[in-house]
Amino acid sequence: MKRFILPLLGLTLALGSCNMANDDDYKNMSKDMCDCVNKNSNGISAGMRDAIIKASKDGANMESLVQEQVMKDPEQGMKDVEAIMGLAEGMEKCGTDLETKYKDVYTNDTEKEVQDKLMKIIETEKGCEFTAALMKIGMKEQGM
Repeated sequence: MKRFILPLLGLTLALGSCNMANDDDYKNMSKDMCDCVNKNSNGISAGMRDAIIKASKDGANMESLVQEQVMKDPEQGMKDVEAIMGLAEGMEKCGTDLETKYKDVYTNDTEKEVQDKLMKIIETEKGCEFTAALMKIGMKEQGM
């Protein structure tokens, strides 16, 4: 059995130890990831979130859409950029907590299979659109 690591904005979450992952584990982990992202991104405006979600859905250049959003409202744009920068710190703490919570769960799935399962669940959960966007962008950057 192998351990897997899930990257999400530089965050690594691991399923390890002795219980085989089942559908409930994936659902719970997806919910926890979504809660973590939502908790740590509430300083990001709806407009900026929408730009990032749009970029992930239609394959648009995220940097261009973010820059466009900053140009529409420079003051809010700068606040958004600061909030995005702070997101990594909060996600790192969350990642450590989730790693501990799921340390006793194993899977034979590849990292890509695990990410695909989590993504499939997150994409269907109401209120997890921003989490899905961040995961999609992260997976694309890693060539997955």
